[in-house]
Amino acid sequence: MKRFFTQAPPAWGCLILANTATPTVCRSTALTLIIHTTTGATGIGTATGLPSGVTDSWASNTITISGTPSVAGTYNYSIPLTGGMNGGQAGGTITAAATNTVTTAASTLVMGAGRAVSPTSHTTTGATGLSVRCIAL
Repeated sequence: MKRFFTQAPPAWGCLILANTATPTVCRSTALTLIIHTTTGATGIGTATGLPSGVTDSWASNTITISGTPSVAGTYNYSIPLTGGMNGGQAGGTITAAATNTVTTAASTLVMGAGRAVSPTSHTTTGATGLSVRCIAL
């Protein structure tokens, strides 16, 4: 008597478990580690789209992205997996926000009761507003 067994073919390829981290950090501020977990990969290829100052590494089915973005912008990255028959890739978005700056006023304002204040101006970078505070001397 012959017996035949039907079995599904093995699932060859690489699997990336979902990573929902899409961090936003200030430029020149270190990222909290971004972790992608893989199954079936034997390594990673060359990443594309990572900001300057940010790198990727692979060990034991884990991709780790770390570093400090040095240029502001929105970066959609992709990291190809090696091994398995179908490859695959990990990816996501990192946003590096501009650092807010403000110039010093050209002159020191001196205020007193009943005195008008001369106009002054400041230039900002990355800011959407400026708050001014008066202190007593």
